[in-house]
Order: sequence, then structure tokens, then C-alpha cells
Amino acid sequence: MISPTRSAIFPGRGPLIWGARSLSTDPELKYVSVDRLLDQIALSVQAALAAFQYEPDAASTWAHVQTLVTSFLDGYFRSGSLAGTTAAQAYYVRCDRTTMTQDDIDNQRLIVLLGVAPLRAASFTTLKFVQPVGVVAP
Repeated sequence: MISPTRSAIFPGRGPLIWGARSLSTDPELKYVSVDRLLDQIALSVQAALAAFQYEPDAASTWAHVQTLVTSFLDGYFRSGSLAGTTAAQAYYVRCDRTTMTQDDIDNQRLIVLLGVAPLRAASFTTLKFVQPVGVVAP
């Protein structure tokens, strides 16, 4: 019998994850669904932030980013993918002077911090994104 915490090698398909757990030693990434959820969130936020590269590094941009990412994560919360009975227990998004130093602002680096509590792990995982902004369009 194959252990649910291991991968299996299938003829003609190679190694595939067998079961709901990963081989990771990190307890937060123990479950495959948690790893996939975090990957989906990270890739989606990165793609959304790329659209802001031509925007000025200003409070209005920060507010727009925070609203956009909050709305995105709220969809996961409402679908039941995140733990907690309130949105504040399920996730947070920060994109303001608390996430950026004056050096970051001077060098036009937008920094977004977000934390999510996946349903399975039920503990916050923090993700940090750094996006250049204020780039002059070609």
C-alpha cells in the first residue's frame, strides 16, 4: 500500500502526488490544497501588480492596490477557502507607509504584504510582493 504522504510513480505518467498531503517538511505546506491555494494567490497578485508598473508611487496607487487585493482575497473568504468567521480573521492586506521605507518610495518600489489563513492549516501565511512602479512607458 502506498502511503498518503508520498508520491507514487505511475507507468507512462511519472511521479504524481498520491493523497492529500505533500512531502514538504514545512507544516504550513503539509496539505497539497494549501500549497495550491497559496500558489494561486501569489501568481494572481503578481499578475495584478504588474499592471501598476506605470502608475506613480503615491498614496492613491497604494489605496487602489490594497482595494484590489482585498477584493480578490474576499472572494476566497466568501467561498470558504480561508479560515475564520470574519474577513479580518481570514486575511489582511497592507500597502502603505507601514510596508515601505522612504528608500522604497524614493526608488519607486511598491511593497504589498498580505497574510492569509488557509482553511486546512488555519494559521496565517505571510506573502510579500515588491513591484517597481513609476516606470516610464516605452
